[in-house]
Amino acid sequence: MHDTGAAPATRLPRDDHRAAGLLVLLNHGGRQAVGCQAGGTLPAVVPGRRRKDRDPGMMTYMAEPLNLRTSDGCEWTMHPPVDPYGDGYIRTADVGIRADGVSACTAATLSVEPGGIDLARFFAGLAADWRGWDGKRRWQALEREMEIEAWHDGRAHVMLAVTLMRPERTYAEDAWSARVVFTVEAGEELATLAKEIISLLET
Repeated sequence: MHDTGAAPATRLPRDDHRAAGLLVLLNHGGRQAVGCQAGGTLPAVVPGRRRKDRDPGMMTYMAEPLNLRTSDGCEWTMHPPVDPYGDGYIRTADVGIRADGVSACTAATLSVEPGGIDLARFFAGLAADWRGWDGKRRWQALEREMEIEAWHDGRAHVMLAVTLMRPERTYAEDAWSARVVFTVEAGEELATLAKEIISLLET
């Protein structure tokens, strides 16, 4: 099986939400692949809900994770970031993708090198340019554990490809990678997703 990409998108009535999700799980040699059937409803953004923290001596999340889901079982989950060293420079977030019975998870380093673009600014830029842009836009975690590519179909939808890689060993020869592609409505849905991600990263 090979990666066929997301199904072609067309402008749809507001009450007729459809989209595609596709996940391909590959090792670096490209010998393994698992596909998620395209089709279903447009991805649903499940916003994080703030909750009261527990014992301060324990590592706890201050908000529920954000979930981007399709009706055919494709999902991207991102937990609120934590500061593992307490120095204010490095933050990591547990992230996962799932499709057709296959799942992958990693811990993404969200800090950026000087001159880089953080994830919140990346999604804010996508939402601001919802009418379209040329080519692909890409964001990558500092240690390459997560990469997001976004491209516009020139009509009404944006494709978001979320790729995860094995934590702490992204450069190893036996490192795995997993990729899921979502089709998101370029207007209100993209704006909502950007707003929820920005809110999550501000926790």
